[in-house]
Amino acid sequence: MRRLLILLVVFTPISFPVHGAVYTIADLGTVGAISLNNIGQVLTPSSIITNGIATPFGVPAGANNFVATGVNAPGKVVGYGTVTVSGTDIQYHNYTWNTGSFTDLGLHSQSVNVPLEYVPVHPVINDAGTIAGLINDRYAIESGATVVNLQPFDFVPHAINNSNFTVGQTGGRGSPFGEHHAAVNNGTTTTNLPDTFFYSASTATSINANGHVAGSIYTISAVAGQRFVQPEAALWVDGVLTPLGTLTNHPNEIQGPITAANAINASDQIVGVAGGGPIGLGGTYITAFIYSGGLLQDLQALIPAGSGFSLTDALSITDAGQILVTATDANFATHSLLLTPTPEPTCLGALAFGALGLLQRRRRL
Repeated sequence: MRRLLILLVVFTPISFPVHGAVYTIADLGTVGAISLNNIGQVLTPSSIITNGIATPFGVPAGANNFVATGVNAPGKVVGYGTVTVSGTDIQYHNYTWNTGSFTDLGLHSQSVNVPLEYVPVHPVINDAGTIAGLINDRYAIESGATVVNLQPFDFVPHAINNSNFTVGQTGGRGSPFGEHHAAVNNGTTTTNLPDTFFYSASTATSINANGHVAGSIYTISAVAGQRFVQPEAALWVDGVLTPLGTLTNHPNEIQGPITAANAINASDQIVGVAGGGPIGLGGTYITAFIYSGGLLQDLQALIPAGSGFSLTDALSITDAGQILVTATDANFATHSLLLTPTPEPTCLGALAFGALGLLQRRRRL
C-alpha cells in the first residue's frame, strides 16, 4: 500500500495542470523579443537568449548599428544595419551573426531615404542559411554568393522554409488603395494564393515544412472618405483557403473583431493577435490566439489563472509547440513570455494508471 500511495503522489500533480492551464510561463522580462527558433532560442533586436541567458550581438565593423530580424534552428541570426558612406549618404546592409562573428552580406538598399514602400523588408533566414529580403534594392533570395531576384518585382518576401519556398505578398505598389495579395514563390515562379469574393486583399506571413501557409485576408472599406482595413487570420493548404474566424460573435463590421496570423508550425498550429468589440461601442480588447486542430482559442484562457499577465500578441511557435508572446503586467509594462505546453493530462493519466496496474500485477505475483 505504501508504494501505491507514492505513485499517486508522483503522478497526480502533473496529470492535471493547475487552473486548467495548458502552458507554463517563463518571463523573459522587458526585452522586446521578436522571434523564436525551433530549439527554443529567443531573438531580440539586439541579442539572442539561450536557456534564459542573453548574448548581445554588438555592432558589425564599419556599421552604425545592427538590428536582428530572424534566427534559424542552428542559431544563425540575420539582420540589417546602416553604413555611412560619406557625409549624410547612408546605406542599409544585410548581415548575419553566428557565434559572435558578423558577416557583411552587402547592400540592402542604396539609401535610408528611399520610398517607404520599398524599404521595410526585414531579411529572414531558413535552417540552411538561405536568406530572403531586400538585396541590392531588389527582393531576392541569397544563398552563399548566389543572389536570385524574385519575380515579379513587387513580390515582397516575409518568410522562407527549408525547401526555399518563400511567402509574402504581391501588389500594393502604385495601387490606389494599396491592395495586395498573399503569394508563394517556389524559387522560380510566384503564385497568388486564393481568397474569397468578400475579401479584397491578403498577405502571407509564415510557411511550414509542408508548404502550408499562414497569413491574413482583409476587407478594405471606405466610409465617409476614411479607409478601414479589417484582417482575419487564414490558412492555405495546397492552395485551399480556410479563414480562421474571430474570437467574438460580432458580425463583420468596420473596425469590428479581427485576427491576424503571425506564424505556423509543422502541425499547422497557427498563432497571432486577436481583437474585438467594435471601436467606439465599448468592449474593445486585444489578445493572443492559437489555432490548433480546427479550433481557434484565446491563449489567455490557456495559461495559469492569476499569472498577472495580459497577453497581447503571439509572435512565433516551434514545432514542439512553444510560443513566444508579448504581454503586459499590472503596471502596463510590456514583457516577452515563453509559453511551454504542459504534457496532456490524458497521456499522463494513462501512464499513471498503467504504472499502478503494473504494481498491482507484481504484488499478485
